[in-house]
Amino acid sequence: MNIEEKKKLIYDYEKIYQDKLIKNGLEDRLRMNVLLGDVFGNILEDISKPKELFNLTDIPNSRKFSVFKAKPNSGKSTMTNLVFIPTVTGVLYPCNIFPVHIIVNPDSIMLKQQVSDALQVMTNTEPIISMDLISKKLTIERIRTIRKNKTYFAGTQGVVLNMSHGLINAGIQKKRCKEETLELVKVTIENIHSQFPDHKILVHVISDECRISSASNELNKKYKEKSTFVNDKSDLISFMPAFVEFVNSTMTHSSVINTLVTGLDGTPTYNMRQKVPLKKGNVLPGLSQSQDDNYSKMTEYGGGEELWEEQSLSKHVPKSEDTLHESYYDGMMTKDLQNFTKLVDNADKYVTDLNSFNREKSKKLDLLLKPYDAKIDTRIRSIIIISGSDDDRSGSRYIKSEQVTKYMIEKNIDHALFTDDKYYVFEDGKMKNDLEFHEVEDIIDDEDKGIKIVVLKRKRLVGWNHPPICGSVGLSEHTDLMSKFPTAKNFEPNAQANTRPARIFTGLCDLNDKPLSPKDVAKLVVKLKLNNKHNLSKEIEEVLLKNNKFKVWYITGDSDVHGQLDIWLKKNYSDSKLFKQMFEEEKQKNSEIHPLECTCITCPQHGKDILENLENFNEEILNLKLEEIA
Repeated sequence: MNIEEKKKLIYDYEKIYQDKLIKNGLEDRLRMNVLLGDVFGNILEDISKPKELFNLTDIPNSRKFSVFKAKPNSGKSTMTNLVFIPTVTGVLYPCNIFPVHIIVNPDSIMLKQQVSDALQVMTNTEPIISMDLISKKLTIERIRTIRKNKTYFAGTQGVVLNMSHGLINAGIQKKRCKEETLELVKVTIENIHSQFPDHKILVHVISDECRISSASNELNKKYKEKSTFVNDKSDLISFMPAFVEFVNSTMTHSSVINTLVTGLDGTPTYNMRQKVPLKKGNVLPGLSQSQDDNYSKMTEYGGGEELWEEQSLSKHVPKSEDTLHESYYDGMMTKDLQNFTKLVDNADKYVTDLNSFNREKSKKLDLLLKPYDAKIDTRIRSIIIISGSDDDRSGSRYIKSEQVTKYMIEKNIDHALFTDDKYYVFEDGKMKNDLEFHEVEDIIDDEDKGIKIVVLKRKRLVGWNHPPICGSVGLSEHTDLMSKFPTAKNFEPNAQANTRPARIFTGLCDLNDKPLSPKDVAKLVVKLKLNNKHNLSKEIEEVLLKNNKFKVWYITGDSDVHGQLDIWLKKNYSDSKLFKQMFEEEKQKNSEIHPLECTCITCPQHGKDILENLENFNEEILNLKLEEIA
C-alpha cells in the first residue's frame, strides 16, 4: 500500500467516522476521536507488513501488542462498537479486505452484556454480523451451524466476535487456548474465505479493559500485585500463553493478511516493571529529594519484560475537551481505619440530601418545565462502598463488608449487599434476604428504582456503567506488597473502581425520561432566558451543578493510595471551576445561534410577545408589528 492509497483510506475513514458520530449522537468526543484514529493508523501500518507471530518465549525481540490508554468513562467501549467498527468495515471492505473484529472482555458478565447490547444496536443498521460467545456448549453449536451453512456470512461486510477471557484461557495447567474457541475462529475464517474469495481477511483483536500480565515467570509471580487471571492458589499467570496462542492461530490461514492486537484501558496494569510513586518522607539511593505533594518522584516496582506497549496519542487532548461529557470531581474526604463509620455517615447524608433535593425540585419545577419538554430526573442517586481486601496477604488492613452492613443495619440505612457468597436488600427497615442473586443485581442496576447505597467487591466495578452513582467509599488501607522498599502501592485498580461515578447525570431528562446531557441543559437554559424565565434558568443550573459531580470518601494508609488517587482524579477530571467555565462557553455558543433582532413569528424572543399583546389578531396588524420590529 503506497502513500497515496493510505491518504485516500484515511480520508474515507474520517468522512464515514464523522457521519456515524452524528448518527449516534456522539459528536465532540475529541479524545476518543484521536485515539480511534490512531488505532486505524495502526491497522493501515499492519496491512502493509508481512505476518509476524507474537513470541512469549522471547519477549524482548517479539512483536508487541499496542495499548491505548483512555480515561475511564471516556466512551471507549461505546464508540468502538457503535462507530469505529462499522467505519473500519465501510473503509476496508470496498478495498477487498474483509475485517474480522474480535472483542475480548474481562470475565465480567455485566461488561460483556453492555458490549453485546451496543453491538446489537450497531448490527441492526450495518452489514455486519455479531456473534456472542457465552459458553462451551453454545460455541460448539455455533461451529456446527457455520459448517452446515456455507453462506452463513452472505450479505455481510464484516464480522464481530464478542468473548471473554474465560473462553480463551484453558487453565493454569494447560496454559493454552480452549480448543473450541480456536475452532470457531478457524471455521469463521474458512467460511468467509469461501464466500468472499476475492477478499483478504484482516483480524483485529480488541482487548477491552486489557489489564493483562505478560508472562508467568518467577519474578512476575513474586512482584505482581494481584493478577485478575489467577484461578487457584498457585499465583501463576496463565492467561497470556493462552492469549498468545489464540492470536497467533488466526494468522495460520492463507487468506488472513495480518492480525493486530489493540488494548484499550483507562488504567492499564500491563507492565510488570512499573513506575510508582515513592512514599512521602523516604529517599531512595540515588535520589536527592524526598516525595513532593504531587507524587512526582517515582521508583521501579516489580520487573520483567512484557508484550504490551503503550501508544501515546498523536495529538494532545486537554482536560477541558472531556468536561461536558462526564461529571466533575468534587473532592475527597479521608479518615483512618478506626473512624470508617464517619465516612459512611457522611456519604449517606450526602446521597440522602441529593435525592431529597431532586424530589423537591421535581415538585416545584416539573410543571414549569413541561412546555420545554423537560423535567427533573428523580432516579435514586447511589453511593458505592468498596469493601474487602485489596490483597490476601497477612497484614492487610481493611473493613469487611459484614462490618459495614452491620453498622448500616444498626443505623437503619437503606442499602444492598452484593458479594459472591452473600447478597440482600435492606430497605425501609426491612431485610429482604430471600432474593435470588440476579434479583439483587437487578435492583442495584435498575435506574428507575435503584437503591442509595451498595456494598460490593472491587472486581464488579471493571467497566461497570451505572449513571446514578454519585460517589464511592474505599475501605482499605492498601498494604504494600514490597514492604522492604519505600514505594507507594500502585493504585490503578482503585482508580478504575473510583471512577465509576464519573458519569453524566445532570439531574434533568425529557418527558420521555431520556437523560439530558450538559450540552442539552445549556440549550435549555438559553431557551429559558430568551423567554424571560431567568429565575427558572438559574434553578436549572443549580440542579445541573449539584448533580453532575462525584465525590470520594477514603481510608488513609501508609501506602498513600488515598493521596495518589486524589492527585490523579484532580489531574484527569474537571473541577467545579472548569465545569462552570465550559458550561458558560456552551451557553454562549447557543446564544449566538439566535440573532438579537428578528421578524419570525415563531421566535420565542419576539413572536410570543406579539401574539400575547394583540387583542384582535389579524394579518394586517401583524405585518405592521413585524415592520416595527424590523
